[in-house]
Amino acid sequence: MSEPKFTPGPWVNVTRYIESEKEHGIVNDGWRIAECMGSDGDANAHLIAAAPILYKALEAMLTYTADLNPMQGFDDLDHDAVKQAYYALARARGEGCVK
Repeated sequence: MSEPKFTPGPWVNVTRYIESEKEHGIVNDGWRIAECMGSDGDANAHLIAAAPILYKALEAMLTYTADLNPMQGFDDLDHDAVKQAYYALARARGEGCVK
């Protein structure tokens, strides 16, 4: 997998503004990532702020799943859920996306 190019987390939800606690490894007062508007703005802000955590969790899950294959006979790496996870990470990195 290639290295993601997005602003590193953690990201925080500051009243519908998503901010990074760091910009390229340098601690700062917040680098604005997004602003969520509309009636579902709070829910969208929570989801966006969780994106870096979700990305790392999905990477860890796929590594764990791959490690199970030779050790425990897990032979379902072709499963739709695994394919969707790889696709989601690729989309997050901007690979294979409609631009």
